Parts: sequence; C-alpha cells; structure tokens
Amino acid sequence: MDRVDQLRAARSSPHVSFTEYLKLRAKSTGIFLIFEGKQCPTVYVGWLRQLLKKCTELGAQIIARGKKNVLSLRELILKNPETAKDNNLYFVDRDYDVEPKSGSLPDVYVTRGYAIENELIDWNIIENFIRAYFDIADYYDNEALEIAKKGFLAGFNDYIKETQELHHAVYLCRIKGVECYPGESALSYIQINWDTGVAERLYTNTGELLAKLKIDASEHENIAKALTSSHSFMELDPVTDWRGKYHFSIIRSFLTYLKDKRIDGIHPFKRASKLNADPSHPALIGLLGSMSPCPTCLTSFIKNWP
Repeated sequence: MDRVDQLRAARSSPHVSFTEYLKLRAKSTGIFLIFEGKQCPTVYVGWLRQLLKKCTELGAQIIARGKKNVLSLRELILKNPETAKDNNLYFVDRDYDVEPKSGSLPDVYVTRGYAIENELIDWNIIENFIRAYFDIADYYDNEALEIAKKGFLAGFNDYIKETQELHHAVYLCRIKGVECYPGESALSYIQINWDTGVAERLYTNTGELLAKLKIDASEHENIAKALTSSHSFMELDPVTDWRGKYHFSIIRSFLTYLKDKRIDGIHPFKRASKLNADPSHPALIGLLGSMSPCPTCLTSFIKNWP
C-alpha cells in the first residue's frame, strides 16, 4: 500500500467518521443519516422525504465509504454513552453477505436486492426518464419510445445471458472470501450493439475472465471448477440479486446510445432535439431514483422504525 492509499484508508476509517459524526451531531437536530457511498443520498433522500412525516426533519448525514465502515461506525455510536440513544438511520447494500439480514437491526436498512442500483432496473423507470428529458412531444416520438423499449429489453436480456459466468465468478469470490476487482462497469467485459440488441463477450475463455477480474492465479482452478458445480448462484434472481453496478452501467450505456439518436434525429427518432439531462453524468442514478416509486421494503422499514 503506497502513501496515497494509506491516506485514503485513514480518511475512510470508522474512527475518523465518528469524529466527524460528533461534530455534525452537535449541530444537527433531525434524523441523522449514514450512507455507504456518495451516490446513495441522491436516491435515498428523495424516498425518505416521501416516507417520513412532514414534521420529521432530516438532519445531517455522513458517507462512511463502505458497508463495513457504516456498521463499524454504528457500533462506535452505540457503545458511546453520549451517543447511544441518538436518532440515526443507517443504509447498506445487501451484497452477498449473510449479515445483516433485512430487519435484523431496527435502525439499519438493508436493500432488498444486491444493491440500491438493482431497484432501478425497470423499464417503467427508464421510460419515465426518457419522457422527462428526451423531448417526447408527438406521435412519432411516442412511436420511437416503443421501438426503444423493444431494443432495450432485447439488449438487456442478451446482456444477462452473456454475463452469467461473470456474475457467477464475482458471486463465488464474495462468498468464498477470494479477492477480486470486478469494477463498476459490465462494459469492461462485454459490448452491446443496441441497434441489434446483441451482447458480445470481450474475453474468450474462463481463464481470461478470471484474469480480467484480477483473481490470483492460484485461485483460478478452484473458481473455474465451482463455476460448473455451484448451484446456489442459479437460485438468485438475475435482475435483483446480481451485481447492481453492472446492471446500472448497461442502463447508462443504453440511454447514452439513445441520446445520440435523439440529438441527431435518426432511427428510432424522426427529428433532432436537444436533451435536458446527460445520461453520462454521475447524477443519472439520482434522476432515475426520482422517477422510481419508493421500494416497499423501505416503506416497511420506516413504518416499523422506532
């Protein structure tokens, strides 16, 4: 670990977050929110404002930089007599971890699926975004939207088929404690031709895939064998339980493709038009979240929260 990594790790430690928490809590009167990553508030805050009573104020928030740090910060807060009874809410992705389970900790919301991104994998949400920002104004634009729907569903379904081995390998590494570096984008492993709805792998065999995931060579044989014999992965729902960041990268890819078609006025569109939002911008997840109904599991969590 070089000096930069050391400084980054130190800044992300739960004890540093606890110090920041104490500073902020002294000035905050509402419900304190603790998130995993910087994208989480862009989705959760809107949902929470829908769910919490108008008289309930959202206070300060901290991004703890990781699930383990969220849970460790929670332990520090609960063990400190001066903060143990603070009014806090914690938000973590379920990932492939056994604990915490949804509902096992009254102040910790655990996503229904793999991550918060999985809640946004729905054509209705994507369509809402397109209608809001792609200048859908006439008969031909609505017709283009129907064509876009068919193209997205075809491409996404082919992506699911072509990345099963990729998702399976990440799953095995997580449950076996094998180090790997999956990255945030599925487009490091596949490419999609949105004109045809066909996905194509960017690797030729399992060994090359495991190398792209930066799995230590000593683990390749065990992981490759497990890929053919592990049955628990096949019980997962591909949309809700596979790696959400990969899914989200596919949505971004499709919307970027469609943006270029809209701007140039080419099929499926019949006229050119500027957009009011850029799908390549990091704010995309928050914009899609604002187009999404609040997950029923989050509604139940807030309802049952003390």
